[in-house]
Formats: sequence, C-alpha cells, structure tokens
Amino acid sequence: TGHVVINDTLTFSAMATDPTATAQTKVYNKTAGGGGTGLYFRNSNIGSGAVGELISKSKATALAIALG
Repeated sequence: TGHVVINDTLTFSAMATDPTATAQTKVYNKTAGGGGTGLYFRNSNIGSGAVGELISKSKATALAIALG
C-alpha cells in the first residue's frame, strides 16, 4: 500500500555533506543547527532543493511566544 510502519527507534548516522536534492525527500542527520534537532531534509521540489532542519518543540514554542 506504499506505507511503512516502524515500531522501534530509528538511528541515523551523521552525514559529512548534504545529499543531492532530488524529487524524493531525503531525511538525514548532521550537526544540529538553528532548529536544534540535527534532523535535516532535502527535496528539489521544496525551496528549490534547499536544505531544511526540523525544528524542536522547545524552539518552536519559544518562536511562537516571541512572534505571538
């Protein structure tokens, strides 16, 4: 059906460089940046293939309060 179910922990090895942007979303780990998680994604259809970092709950809450 095209679904993947994982009932356990996923462990990502740190990437030395960002992967090439493609039409498929790539999720990977490297040193944490402004989002505070170190969990990054890249897709050529999102932001012209720019790298994005998933933001942590605490950072998102702080931004919501600051910009609220």
